[in-house]
Amino acid sequence: MLQAAGEEHRDRDGQSLTIGRARAVTVHSMDGSLLRTPDTPENRAESGSVGTADDSAAWPAVRLFPLNNCLTRSLLAMPWGPAGTDKAAAEQGLLDTVLAQYPHVLTHGQVWLMDRLWHGARRIAALTGRTHVLIRVKSGIVLKKTPEILPGGSYRAEISGEGITITVRVIEYDADIGGQDVKEMFCLVTDLLDWQEYPALELSGLCKWRWDGPGTGLREAKAPLHGAGPGTGAMLRSGSPALIAQEIAAWAASTEMTRGVTRDAALAAAPAKKGRRAGQPVRCRDLSLTRARRLILAAIRSGRASYKALTRQIAGYRTVTGRDRHRARKSKSPSTFSHAGPKDTVTRTAPAVITLASKPARTAETPPPPAKPLQNTPNRPASPRKPACRRPVTPAPAMPSKRRPRNVTKRKPPIKA
Repeated sequence: MLQAAGEEHRDRDGQSLTIGRARAVTVHSMDGSLLRTPDTPENRAESGSVGTADDSAAWPAVRLFPLNNCLTRSLLAMPWGPAGTDKAAAEQGLLDTVLAQYPHVLTHGQVWLMDRLWHGARRIAALTGRTHVLIRVKSGIVLKKTPEILPGGSYRAEISGEGITITVRVIEYDADIGGQDVKEMFCLVTDLLDWQEYPALELSGLCKWRWDGPGTGLREAKAPLHGAGPGTGAMLRSGSPALIAQEIAAWAASTEMTRGVTRDAALAAAPAKKGRRAGQPVRCRDLSLTRARRLILAAIRSGRASYKALTRQIAGYRTVTGRDRHRARKSKSPSTFSHAGPKDTVTRTAPAVITLASKPARTAETPPPPAKPLQNTPNRPASPRKPACRRPVTPAPAMPSKRRPRNVTKRKPPIKA
């Protein structure tokens, strides 16, 4: 199924984002992700968990390594394995699986975007022998720089490791988002050495497509799963590793079939009459995948809808893309604390006391309160105050009430004979 999706992208024009002039290459991405599984002894023993060193996380998980088309967000291959190991080692092992079992996905007409997880010179050399890469480099990676600075600001360097040395082109740049100073320098390395065919400015602009394309596509694919979202629960339902494998295969195939129908709907859709995309061809990413999934399920249940009518309905629901929205890089997971009630909102005022060696001690931030100074005069010392003499308070007499007590029957006067 996924191989057919790759062949469709190669046969149809306009299905991929391209860069280059005479020798254009299509832009793809590969990155890791997680899927939480039910907490059964079989799943935990097979996959492990992440986030804790003693495997005490609430849910076991499997690690995915999807390979996506950046423009259509389509899935071309997805090896996966246990997540309870080191992240770098796990994803490097999954990349070895890509090189061994999915060589048909990698061609010289592509460039693959990869994140800061360093896969080593040996794997990068193996990738560049079959395709092209554009990798964001983390700090600590040694680049043996050449003195020549190429036009456009890039330069060439050598990367060595495991007895292998490869020549790459290095692009370093900073980003300014709406006046916000991003205190981080971005460093990219690529095997596309021709600076005229692939300018540094265009290559640096591809970095955002790793989130705008496959990142959003993976979030769309996870949304229908039960328990999707940060910190909510298990996304899959199966309690054994064998059934987990079947469930992942069914999820990947059904998601890609939905995208295939959406791509057909984009080809038959009429261009928008107004807006930023007015008069331009409709892209697959301009259509709502959630709406497409619901319409496909409704058509399957009814059994009467034609394919042409289905694609026409899907083409009627557009989404707005390319809005350049940004959000602070912070945790999106909900808090584990319960919601506060009326009794929990009372403010308490008390100094914090820290106990060291079984002895309470005040910190420098909470010094003891100073003693209240006595108001003395220069010539007469202060004398102790006499205790205040308070007069006894006599309670006021109660006023007679005209109200009749309850459950008291009013006596009738005696009848005279």
